[in-house]
Amino acid sequence: MANFHIASNLRDSLAALIGTALDAGGMPATLSIYDGTQPASCNDAVTDQNLLVQIEFNYPVGSQVERGVLSLTHFGESNVITSGIATWARAADSNGQQIFDCDVGISEATIVFPGASDTSLAEGDSFTL
Repeated sequence: MANFHIASNLRDSLAALIGTALDAGGMPATLSIYDGTQPASCNDAVTDQNLLVQIEFNYPVGSQVERGVLSLTHFGESNVITSGIATWARAADSNGQQIFDCDVGISEATIVFPGASDTSLAEGDSFTL
């Protein structure tokens, strides 16, 4: 099992840097939620995964960092584009520069769908985090 620890001040700085990167485009960043298998790297292209919904972060995204966690301001609301089972998400600044990929879920995930019993999304439904 891997074991890696970093100093808390560096951990908090890294989390704050993610917020800075999301705001780098000068307009709201986006979170695109997909079905299928998450690419191995944020630099890898989306291939056969379907974009289910894309929502905007508020601008600025937020700067409160505690214990290495960046607390983001509320996301906007959007309509689901395609029905499917959400499995992962990609965040990008307003210029389309990829910032990070992460898992989504109903618990124990990087992005949690609050109050949901699963990650099924239905085309046309309203979606927010």
